[in-house]
Amino acid sequence: MMKRWHWFLAGCMLTLVGALVPSFNSAQVTVQARVVDASSGEALAYCTVVVEGEKQGVLTNNDGAFQLNAPSASDSLVLAFIGYGTRGVSVGSVLRDPVIRLTASGIELRPLEVTRNDRVYRLMAESGKRLRKRNTYRGKLYFELETRTARQAVEVVEAYYNATFDGALIESLDLKNGRIGMAPVDGRYFVNLNTTKAIAQLDVARDNGSFPGTPFQGSAKEVRKHFDLTLEGVQPGATPLYRIRFAPRVDDGTRFTGTAWLDTATLAPHRIELACSDCGTYPFIPLWEGPKLDSVQLHFTQDFTQRDGRPELDVVTLDYTLRYQSARRDDVIHSTGVMHVFDRDAAFILPLFDYDTRQDDYRKITFLPYDTAFWVGATGLLRTDQQQRDLDFFATHGTLLGHGRDLPFNARFFESNYAYWAADKRIGMKNSFARKYYDEELKHPQRSAAPAASQVELNAQLFLAMDTVNGTLRTFSATVFDGFKSYWLIPEEPETDCYINLFFDLCEMERRRMVERLAGVNDVDQARRIHREATKEMERTGERYRKECSLGHDLKALARWNTVVMDAMHIDNMALFGLKPGP
Repeated sequence: MMKRWHWFLAGCMLTLVGALVPSFNSAQVTVQARVVDASSGEALAYCTVVVEGEKQGVLTNNDGAFQLNAPSASDSLVLAFIGYGTRGVSVGSVLRDPVIRLTASGIELRPLEVTRNDRVYRLMAESGKRLRKRNTYRGKLYFELETRTARQAVEVVEAYYNATFDGALIESLDLKNGRIGMAPVDGRYFVNLNTTKAIAQLDVARDNGSFPGTPFQGSAKEVRKHFDLTLEGVQPGATPLYRIRFAPRVDDGTRFTGTAWLDTATLAPHRIELACSDCGTYPFIPLWEGPKLDSVQLHFTQDFTQRDGRPELDVVTLDYTLRYQSARRDDVIHSTGVMHVFDRDAAFILPLFDYDTRQDDYRKITFLPYDTAFWVGATGLLRTDQQQRDLDFFATHGTLLGHGRDLPFNARFFESNYAYWAADKRIGMKNSFARKYYDEELKHPQRSAAPAASQVELNAQLFLAMDTVNGTLRTFSATVFDGFKSYWLIPEEPETDCYINLFFDLCEMERRRMVERLAGVNDVDQARRIHREATKEMERTGERYRKECSLGHDLKALARWNTVVMDAMHIDNMALFGLKPGP
């Protein structure tokens, strides 16, 4: 069944994340340069740059600029870009002249006419068959997305994933970390919810009903039936590349127009470009009822690297324009983005946290406590001048999450069912996240009566993120109140609020003990074991606390636990909520 993903939001308050930062590490030489076409001087966006002998590289941004670190000036950089081949250049020469000029590969152009050569149709069909052949691999994936109206930037998203692939298909994306920035247009916000998962549905070799069809999805007979092919040119070499243009015979928006660069020897694609000016099939829908998508334009490119004779995704670029109609007006929203597999066969250590399965990545990102050290060391695209201006605009006129700013409770749409502990914040029933509601026949207990245990369930988790940097394990943790697993069916009273916050503080105390135990630990398995033990101890403490305090109505017991928290963290919850110890 085709899945559709919510696309936009109007009229909501929210706080978001945003910014694209350069990457830094402990390397000895920082190289910052720009890659351009040798003839025209035009910037070459999304060109791959890697230090020779290393697996992890970077991409140039929209301005052709990049930044990376090399062990020394005597090392070499390897640049690869479709249509330009591969070129090596010394780090020393780039430090002297930070403009790298690539010369386009020679292309033997052919007359631009629809070919009747059955071999070209068979080549396309066999290439699709090759893509459908099981070919699994994995890697770290970087994702960047920017959305604009005609007047301003309205959204920027940056995220990192562990990704698994099957040929040209992205099989899964597991979020490591992310951040978002946003600004309103006439009081309304526009967001791309689940864009990564929507794009992951794009399978050039299999038709799943989410996107227009391609000539890689059928036999040679089916390709000929639905597409016209034009052999635009041949790039000579030991294994020549065909550049084939394809267009649907019936332009009804159900099939892509595009170009494919195919290896004539291995049948592997090197690049596939897909476009439709008025798509009849797409994976986007409005988030709210009322507005309707009037027009959808899509453009994608997929660049492949060849490993052991098999094509593997390297870079995916996306460009789409959505026009929607509402009772008030029409709006045109334009989004551009890139996905880059930058560390093949490697994986991030994913955070230890049990997410609610219904949460999309957008909500996960807005919940995540900000990990400054991770973003300082993250490998991303160099921020363009325009992106810096957009970020400054968000900071002044919009909202950011990911620079240490917290999500306010009045940001209704992005109000998370998770809240992480902070010394200067107390949680209460009016600002909390009850999932169960009062039954019409439920009789509220009197203030002096202790509620039944079945009426209250409090749950917290210890969030733990880990990264290995130069052989040293770096950890980042937070105590998180889990509103998905918590509920309370009792009246709002000072005792209740005090009881909830003391519980949360006790969990935070266990997190701090966990941090002490993690000091000096460099083994990931040992860190996981410490996290499990801390979680179990937190659960045991919570059970003792629940039994002794009668859910907050035993003020004498509550006072004893309040003293424990005061001694450890200097927070007097009973005073904050206007309570006095019982007799």
